[in-house]
Amino acid sequence: IAADSSFIRNVIWWFALPAVLTTAVLAVLLARWWYIPLRHVTSAARQIASGDLTARVRGGWTAELSRLASALNDMRESLARQLSQAKAQGEDLRTVVSIAREAILASDSSGRIVLANRAAIDMLSGGDDPTGKPLTSSLRTLEIVDAFNRSRTSGQAVRRQVDIEYQGRRLTLDVHAIPLTDRS
Repeated sequence: IAADSSFIRNVIWWFALPAVLTTAVLAVLLARWWYIPLRHVTSAARQIASGDLTARVRGGWTAELSRLASALNDMRESLARQLSQAKAQGEDLRTVVSIAREAILASDSSGRIVLANRAAIDMLSGGDDPTGKPLTSSLRTLEIVDAFNRSRTSGQAVRRQVDIEYQGRRLTLDVHAIPLTDRS
């Protein structure tokens, strides 16, 4: 019986040891082929999601992971192009607004001024740049503030004529307050 038990122990060792070693080698290879590349893809995806559009994923692994890396890189490049176009269009709009003779103001949903061109600064706020300040404390004409507030709360365009004193002259302004929707 002792010889049988010794034989069984030897057989188990001779079969179990190679099986354990084979499993360990396969685990290392799987990690190398899938887990490590997948970590790189995940890391790049997180960088892109946080706004870092310079992050790239290198391929060269399995076909599936290479296709995933390629798709992620294509998405990053497309997003970078779209953001660049939006930035250029925003700059174009700022240029048009800045040279307009009409006073142009834009406020956010809380009533803070986010954009004011030179005509608006000179005509409506006495020469002080009101950007970042509340409408109510920046504009000297309460009727204009009221038009903005009514437009913001109703969600509808408000139009009215407002008389102001500007450079010693009495002017009648056509005020158009239009709520802008957040498209994000």
